[in-house]
Amino acid sequence: MITLKSSHEIELMRRAGKITAAARALAGEMVKPGVTTQEIDHAVEHFIRKQGAV
Repeated sequence: MITLKSSHEIELMRRAGKITAAARALAGEMVKPGVTTQEIDHAVEHFIRKQGAV
C-alpha cells in the first residue's frame, strides 16, 4: 500500500534532511587526530537538540 504524504509532512522531511546534512558536515569537520568520537557525538547531539529536532 502506498501512503501519500501531505505538504506538511513533506516539509518536515525536508527540514529533517537539512538538519541531518548539517550535522554530518559538523561531524566531518571535527574528525581530526586527537578528537574523540565521544566529543563528536556530544557536539552533534547538541547541534541536533539546538535545532529542536529531538
